[in-house]
Amino acid sequence: VPAKVALEGFSHESWFFVVATLGMGTAVAKSGLLQRIAAQILRRLPITAYKSHTFLLFAAGLICTPMLPTGKARVVLALPFSHAMAEATGFPKRSNGSAALALSATIGFSQMSFVFLTGAESCLLGWNLLPETVKTEFGWVTWFLAALPAALIVFLFVFCSIHLLFRLSSKDRLEVQ
Repeated sequence: VPAKVALEGFSHESWFFVVATLGMGTAVAKSGLLQRIAAQILRRLPITAYKSHTFLLFAAGLICTPMLPTGKARVVLALPFSHAMAEATGFPKRSNGSAALALSATIGFSQMSFVFLTGAESCLLGWNLLPETVKTEFGWVTWFLAALPAALIVFLFVFCSIHLLFRLSSKDRLEVQ
C-alpha cells in the first residue's frame, strides 16, 4: 500500500479529536478532579447509602464517558475513586461492599462506552468509516438515542446482579459513628 493511502486516516477530524480527548483525560487525572467529586458525593450522601453509592459510581462513569474516549484511562481514574469511597464508608478490603463499589465503577467507567459516540476510540473510528451522507444524518444525539435502550437493559441487569451477588453480610454492615 502506498504511504499516502496508509496514512490517510491520520488526516481526518476524528483522529485529531481522539488525540485531543486523550490530552484532556491526562489533565483530569493530574488535577485530582475525580477525587474532589468523590469527596463531595460522600459529604452529601449518608454513609449507609450502599445502593446509592454503587448507582452513583455507575452514573459517574456514564457522565465521564463522552469526555474521555478511552475506557482504560477512565478505569485508571475510577478505581482509586471507588477505593476511596470504600474506605470512607468503612468497608474492609475484599468485602462484598468494596467489591460491589469497585465493580460498579469498572462497569460504569469502561463497559458502557457504547452509549456515546465519543465513548470509545472504536466508536469514533467506526463512525469515521461511514459514508459522508450517513455521517451527516447520524451524529452524537442519534447515536445516543439508538444506544439508549440497550444501555438501560445492561444497566438494570448489571445493577441488580451486583446487588444479588455482593450482598452485604453482617460483618459488612455499616455502622454510623
